[in-house]
Amino acid sequence: MIFDSDEFVNDIDGYKREFMKFIEQEKKNLGFLQSKLEQMGLVNSLSNLTTADYFEFEGDETVSKTDIIHSLHSGLMITTCGRFEYHLILLCTVVQRALGIGIGHKEVHGSGIRNVATYLDALFKLKIRKSAEYKKVIDWLEVRNLLTHHYGTAETNEQFEKIFNVDMSFDHDSNLIFVSMHDCHRLLKDFETFSLFLFNRLESVVDESEEL
Repeated sequence: MIFDSDEFVNDIDGYKREFMKFIEQEKKNLGFLQSKLEQMGLVNSLSNLTTADYFEFEGDETVSKTDIIHSLHSGLMITTCGRFEYHLILLCTVVQRALGIGIGHKEVHGSGIRNVATYLDALFKLKIRKSAEYKKVIDWLEVRNLLTHHYGTAETNEQFEKIFNVDMSFDHDSNLIFVSMHDCHRLLKDFETFSLFLFNRLESVVDESEEL
């Protein structure tokens, strides 16, 4: 593929800086939320909670701590995945513009990160989808899908395998995936690792083209 290598490098480097700022901001956000949740006593293991663990409000209304922790932590994980996929999709637009081509990522199959990897592999033969970094991200997204579309429950061996692939726990008493704040930090760390791998592979495109 013939393209302006200097323009390509500048565009990719520019977006890489923006992307890593996004990652750093996500880290700060998680740190801030963890501090606040610790102050409220909400960063705990579900296994330490019992049916007697409720928040009391005025009147007779009570809310289970288990439900609150599950909703907060799973919500954080779902939101982080969504923002990460959004910023990766923007990378495809940057690449398309830098190459000056008409074929966009929407013209290849897949959605989200799978679509991004398929698009970049088709353009440059980067073999992203065969990498350990990519497969780890997909493992996290499988859990995200259980949280989003299955309320964090698991029933089949296949579903349990998805949970254990990312070393997460399942609370059998509440019948819910146990999402901890630590899991949210691990998720973001694996996303950062994949991002650096992806940008390194894109930067190698120019080096390889100059060797030809």
